[in-house]
Amino acid sequence: MKVLVKVVGILIALVVCLIAFVKFAMPFAENAPDIVVDKSPERVERGRYLVEHVSMCLDCHSEKQPQYLAAPYKEGTEGMGGFTWTTESIPFGTVVAPNITPVGLGSWTDGEIIRAIRTGVTKDGDALTPIMPFHEYSHLSDSDVEDVVAFLRQMKPIENPDLQRSELKIPFSVLVNVMTAESQPQNDIDTDDPIQNGEYLSKVGGCQFCHSPFDSGKPVYDSLFAGGHEYIIPNVGVVRTANITPDKETGIGSWSKEHFIQKFKAYDSPEARMIPASENPPTVMPWMDYAGLTEDDLGDIYDYLMSSAPIKNSVTKFVPAQ
Repeated sequence: MKVLVKVVGILIALVVCLIAFVKFAMPFAENAPDIVVDKSPERVERGRYLVEHVSMCLDCHSEKQPQYLAAPYKEGTEGMGGFTWTTESIPFGTVVAPNITPVGLGSWTDGEIIRAIRTGVTKDGDALTPIMPFHEYSHLSDSDVEDVVAFLRQMKPIENPDLQRSELKIPFSVLVNVMTAESQPQNDIDTDDPIQNGEYLSKVGGCQFCHSPFDSGKPVYDSLFAGGHEYIIPNVGVVRTANITPDKETGIGSWSKEHFIQKFKAYDSPEARMIPASENPPTVMPWMDYAGLTEDDLGDIYDYLMSSAPIKNSVTKFVPAQ
């Protein structure tokens, strides 16, 4: 018994030391790149396109309007933060999207912003929760991530004095420190190659992240685009993402490229942002923002999806709350 007690005591001490190490010594943040981004009009405009229509930064970092279909963000609140995930929809605790206008990022260097986007490590060396899709954003090319910074720097500064801080529950407050990504230099992609451009946009645009089933908090890439990723909308129900593989029965294999493009472009109007949510099944797909993608980019995404493996997976897209 004495030996057993000693062994258990040693194991407990080791576990406590490990938790303390992960909590206080991690994440192992690499140095932020020493860079000052060129803020030319061309870079700002490319950054605007990425932020507003590809990587969907404003969809989380703005005030949402749940009374309308797909909860589009409210104009005039772009980047001010405040959108909140609670324990009713995620297991982490309470996560609040921060202010990414120049008010929130004014003391950050360009390199610190790039590090946060690509690795999930803040200016102070703290870990962001993986709700921020930094694993996907780590694929942003060096040029594109700099364009994003150029646009963020010139956004309208918006004060948000009532903005709360995220409060993570144990053990997630510790585990986030091992969930950060590794930043790697990324070359520009060939936008003239439809498959290469489509694959790139599907990564940094979140298609792979949302439309793949999850296991232990990570996408199952063996079932890429098969759908089934669950989102809990409190007091509404469970929404699951669609199968967008080329399977003709359960995916989008029967869709033409023209139909795929027009599915998005149908929401490319101010009126589309005011469709009452009560008139349609709930969705977390930000149609109104992706509608701003060019037809060429949408066509490239379609070509890439059609080149992926068809997976038969019938998805029940909505289950109402009991």
